[in-house]
Amino acid sequence: MPKWGKTMFFWVIIFPVLVTSLLITMDYLSGDPIKPFSYIPNLLGFATGGIFIGLIMYQVKKLKGKH
Repeated sequence: MPKWGKTMFFWVIIFPVLVTSLLITMDYLSGDPIKPFSYIPNLLGFATGGIFIGLIMYQVKKLKGKH
């Protein structure tokens, strides 16, 4: 897999799922009821942010590789 693919995969898939699962775990431990559909906006928001962060991180890695 190309470097940009690994970077984008992490920031668009892995990061949002990890953060959303942490949010669900925190709600579970605090005793709040878990409604899976209420976490979809969080997941999609983190995935959208991950697109931007992934592109920025790829550019940073590419610039570091030139020097």
